[in-house]
Amino acid sequence: MIKTINEALDFYSGQEKKFSSFGASVLKKRAVPVEGLKQVASDLSLPKSYVDFVNRYSVEGVTLGFFDLCPGDSKSICNSLKMLNGEFQNPLLPNNLLNVAGFDADIIGVEKATSEHEGGSVYFVDITTAPDASVKFLANSFESFVVLASALDQIVLDEIGDPTNTIFELASEIGSSGQAENWRHIASMVD
Repeated sequence: MIKTINEALDFYSGQEKKFSSFGASVLKKRAVPVEGLKQVASDLSLPKSYVDFVNRYSVEGVTLGFFDLCPGDSKSICNSLKMLNGEFQNPLLPNNLLNVAGFDADIIGVEKATSEHEGGSVYFVDITTAPDASVKFLANSFESFVVLASALDQIVLDEIGDPTNTIFELASEIGSSGQAENWRHIASMVD
């Protein structure tokens, strides 16, 4: 089962032919850093851990199961970030979070960086099941989030046990119990 970013890359490399037949891109290393990302990061207070991840791995057009890593503009991460956190920002998104990915119609937010705090923790922002947003902690960094999202994708695609229990066990092993319970909740929506 996927527990590291390299295992996620290997998994998607093996799935690439299948995914490309649907016109989808898979997670892979980026050849060159994203042009203009430094300015977008400064304008939005993106955390360094997120910026580093996006400069190392292509997210444009990439979907990990139900997680869309570039939901606003699938061709440009910079345009996507500016759109989702500017003119088209969801009013239910808490002020300390930036919309960086999506889960179906819900938001995956990353904590903004401040002068006192690096930020970078990742949250599931449920805007579809209640009148107010419900925010659930998912990971300490975007890379950790991608590893767990990839593992959930692998669990579902390869039919590895019950998704809700399997992702709970994995998230408990590599994260925290509170985080694991939130992953169980997400798995119940894809099961």
